[in-house]
Amino acid sequence: MLEKSVLLDADINALFGECVPPFGAGDPFARMLLDIIRTPEFARMRDIPQLGFVKAIFPEADHTRFDHSIGAFKTMRKIIYYSRLNSGMSESDAARFTLEELSAQAAMLLHDIGHAFPGHPFERAMKKFFPDTYRSHEVIGREIITGNHCKIPKILDAYHPGFSEMVMKILAEDDLFNNIWQNIHAGTINADTLDYFGRDLSRVNGERADTIGLVDTLIKHIWIDGNRIILKGWSTPSLFYILLIYRGRLYTDVYFNGKPAAAEAFILPFMQRIKSAIDAPKTRDKITSAFDAAAPNPFINYIISSGTSYTDYLGLTEPAFMAMAARLQNCGVSGIGKLAAAYADIPNKFQALKIYKNFKDKEVPDPEVLTMVEKATLARHGIYSNMPVSLYNLNNPEVYFEKDGKIIPFSETSEYLSEQVQDILHGQKMRVIQSFFQCNVQTSVRYAKAIGPILGKREMTPQERLFLKKLNEFLKQTGL
Repeated sequence: MLEKSVLLDADINALFGECVPPFGAGDPFARMLLDIIRTPEFARMRDIPQLGFVKAIFPEADHTRFDHSIGAFKTMRKIIYYSRLNSGMSESDAARFTLEELSAQAAMLLHDIGHAFPGHPFERAMKKFFPDTYRSHEVIGREIITGNHCKIPKILDAYHPGFSEMVMKILAEDDLFNNIWQNIHAGTINADTLDYFGRDLSRVNGERADTIGLVDTLIKHIWIDGNRIILKGWSTPSLFYILLIYRGRLYTDVYFNGKPAAAEAFILPFMQRIKSAIDAPKTRDKITSAFDAAAPNPFINYIISSGTSYTDYLGLTEPAFMAMAARLQNCGVSGIGKLAAAYADIPNKFQALKIYKNFKDKEVPDPEVLTMVEKATLARHGIYSNMPVSLYNLNNPEVYFEKDGKIIPFSETSEYLSEQVQDILHGQKMRVIQSFFQCNVQTSVRYAKAIGPILGKREMTPQERLFLKKLNEFLKQTGL
């Protein structure tokens, strides 16, 4: 019979076999990570897709928060290791991490622990319904890491006294300019983004070798100097800008693509209908009786608890959401059945925003999602000059570039960029931009036409009026 330690090391190799640097046999830090991964709070992330409803149109985008959390941990570990090498350490010394560096790695493993399905749209619904008891996924994550709900705080503190507080301090994101580990967790160059955008892009258009290779190259050039992140090497400015453009491409082509964005936009009014039915005595039983008493649905119970049930929150996964949608198709409550059927058959029913016809005039899809989709649609056509997210956030700590012994702020490196990258950045060649983003004009114009009637159901904002004006101008120019 194999010894327990051998079995543990086999499990560690299965999860962390590609770690740089690798774990040695019997490493206590690796075993602590394995204990965390085996908890129900962490394991549930296997059932929370990283990209929400995106896999409705990109079937290979089936990776989960579980996959991403382990990937972000590996990325942080790699960043720290190569930074130590770039500071002049030997390979053996670079692999001997300080306690603070280990806490930064553990923080990345746990950074998404508070997430639920279907993510931010559901959170916005809960915030609207229960303003007094609402808790964001960040707050719930803190409760999991430092509270009394589960074993994770005890596991962390058993590794080293106070380790859970060290981890939580990094995840607090309250001192990015003075805490280098917060910066690498949530700043401009961070382990979270470097993992998810390479992973996401590789799953939606097969560019894995390209994007993952670029990320790895960038990581190997990172040097942490005090509170500064410095990129070493003459080619790093162009490389970094290319990665930023790739990230913008994800937002325009994937995250706010018509079908998954439509599914997200209607979470708010869909949950509103369910809550209204639960609140009304005449329809409450129709909702609750749709589920077996022995197997209640956590989404329904979480709403009944006014967003306070920790146990039900942990059950907010994709299988639970799809089970709720399947059961509510025939609940007999006006306005819920058709929407539930649409969510139960997302690949076929959320084509653009045609489903808006199921809504009353006073019910408007999530405006935050719509605004992002509008920007993404314009960006695909070159009408909207900025990406739907800030590619280089000036509110974050500066990134620096090292050339010939000089340390230069990244915002001053344009003269070192290749001509092609400068063309893309400054929009001097729209042909290059449109080719780079592989814009599908017909699909995005169909989608843009579909949101017009929705906006017409309420008074449009100045931004929406400008969007429609520019869209109409574009349609006239292209004959579409």
